[in-house]
Amino acid sequence: MRGFWKILGVVVCGLVVLLGVGIGVLLYKGFQLNAEGAAFVDAAIPAISAQWSEAELLDRATPEMKQDQANMTKLFDSLRRLGKLIKYNGATGNTDSSFDSETGTTITGTYTATGDYQNGTATFDVVTVKRDGHWMINGFWFKGELTPDAGTGKSG
Repeated sequence: MRGFWKILGVVVCGLVVLLGVGIGVLLYKGFQLNAEGAAFVDAAIPAISAQWSEAELLDRATPEMKQDQANMTKLFDSLRRLGKLIKYNGATGNTDSSFDSETGTTITGTYTATGDYQNGTATFDVVTVKRDGHWMINGFWFKGELTPDAGTGKSG
């Protein structure tokens, strides 16, 4: 009977160690995905907003997002009023992984980024997905605030 308890104790300890290692790997992968997603957004926003280029967004967009060209044109018409990028302040957010037996693992990220522009400031909400090892933008929204003297020729 004593041998049984020793073997059971070793098995339980082994399972606890394996569980700890598994949790550690998942945490590491989660932090790695967060860093990858934030780096993707940190490269995308300045590239898109340097000249307010629809092409830069389309290069990074999912096929689903590319189908909505009419709204994208309206979006960029609004964004261009902010003027040139002065300072990009970075993105914050995180990723989420889910598994579906039919589609496999889906990795999505939600990020908020801010920037200072010639005629105001903007806050961007960006939804990203990672497919086939590549990050893409699946949602792109903004809230812009024009400075009171924007477009008047005054400098403040």
